[in-house]
Amino acid sequence: MQLKQIFSKYFGQIDEDMKGSLKEDKDYQRAFDKKDVIALRKILKAINFNYKKSEEPIKTLWQANKDLFNMRQYKMDLQEYYEKFKALHKVVEELSQSYYGSPFVDIICRETNEDPSTLNAEERIALISQGEDRMLAMQLVMNADRDKYGSLIEDYDRNFLGGNN
Repeated sequence: MQLKQIFSKYFGQIDEDMKGSLKEDKDYQRAFDKKDVIALRKILKAINFNYKKSEEPIKTLWQANKDLFNMRQYKMDLQEYYEKFKALHKVVEELSQSYYGSPFVDIICRETNEDPSTLNAEERIALISQGEDRMLAMQLVMNADRDKYGSLIEDYDRNFLGGNN
């Protein structure tokens, strides 16, 4: 009973654009009918990771964290600034959540078509390490001189879209 109440509260906080995206998921109707908050969260996470289909998920995670760390108030009033901060924090939080210890496990398993629930602790640790290395590489590349290395970033995105991770 409590999970259905949580579903209603969680679902009530979702804006109409996101609800439209939710409806595109094959499991949405079942989750909605049964008020399955766990399924709803998984669908939201999948949408958040794929909200930029042209970007590799590690890049999306890196960009969301960078945007949060670099957010400034500038000319916004305090309430607007706080609301934008909360919204961006929520995106980072959703992208960072994982049942398997790290979003890197989810990302890499999705790329390799592995079921993360079948991994042992050693395999999860290896994927987390691999993901951390990829995040550091992303930091290096994304903060490099755009005049000299901008085409590298564009090639990276094209290769991702082409399925060449």
